[in-house]
Amino acid sequence: MSYHRLAINELLETIRWYKVEQKRPERAARFYASLERAVAFIRAHPEAAPLEHPIGVRAKRLDRFDYTVHYLVLGGRIRILAIGHQKQSPFYWIRRIHKP
Repeated sequence: MSYHRLAINELLETIRWYKVEQKRPERAARFYASLERAVAFIRAHPEAAPLEHPIGVRAKRLDRFDYTVHYLVLGGRIRILAIGHQKQSPFYWIRRIHKP
């Protein structure tokens, strides 16, 4: 499994937002735990999440958070493209498919 560098930035920014902006470190920890559960599900069942885009991008929603993990399965490898808030522009991550 690999992460697009901007997906890592999204993860770190969301955790920072909960810890610093919202002053809720416990919420940041719960967000990260929810993300870990989603990633474990994706690893165990990579084809189970619904298709989000015809090119094969799938979307796994996080439990109790308005975030979605957008990922692609290619040749048995999982590539996380984005960890985005569900109110962001749809398909903002599409340019990441062919870029590191």
